[in-house]
Amino acid sequence: IMTRGKIIPTAIEFMDVLSVEKSAKYLNVEPPYKDAGAYLIIELDGNDEDSLMKDYEVIGELCLEKEAIDVFVADNAPSREKLWVIRRNIAEALKAIYPHQSLEDVVVPIAAIPAFIEKLQDIAGKHGIEIPTYGHAGDGNLHVTPIKTEKITEEEWKEKLPAVLEDIYRLSTSLGGTLSGEHGIGSKRNQYISLALSPDVLNCMKKIKDAFDPNGIFNPGKIFQESS
Repeated sequence: IMTRGKIIPTAIEFMDVLSVEKSAKYLNVEPPYKDAGAYLIIELDGNDEDSLMKDYEVIGELCLEKEAIDVFVADNAPSREKLWVIRRNIAEALKAIYPHQSLEDVVVPIAAIPAFIEKLQDIAGKHGIEIPTYGHAGDGNLHVTPIKTEKITEEEWKEKLPAVLEDIYRLSTSLGGTLSGEHGIGSKRNQYISLALSPDVLNCMKKIKDAFDPNGIFNPGKIFQESS
């Protein structure tokens, strides 16, 4: 779309089938295209209706060329809302249905998203859990969300989760990405930061922090574990 089509959408949102199913269940609506493995919402703007029509025709042709099941043009407010309401409510749906979860926001290069999603399924199968994934395909930021289903006990969940997260972070960094695009490192991800940053970079960051915070009182324990 952006390289061959020369079109920059205002939004390109990704939702895998699990995310759509959970959100649709929460909203008590029927998801479109039940046999789809994933969905893209591509939003456009423009100076006039004719230019918009040309852009969405180009995008539709490109999607079908890449074996999209179908292309639906939501050219009025009700049809747009039907799609966006599912996307907007994914996070809320997962929180409501699965109180035990880990909302991640890894980033990978845009072109690496398909490989990431495919290998993420291997991680889910390896650990015997479900990992709904959705996010911002336009910049490679994906909300990967391991969830504890009823078949997993709390003890099993606590035991599985660190290994699941490490596998996810290793996958994102192996594809040229990083641990977090929006949520930050903080105390949740500091034990994994060496997967994304070299010792030299980490040492430089520590020296900068020490220069401004010689007493270690600014957010102790965040980013660098030894600061706690």
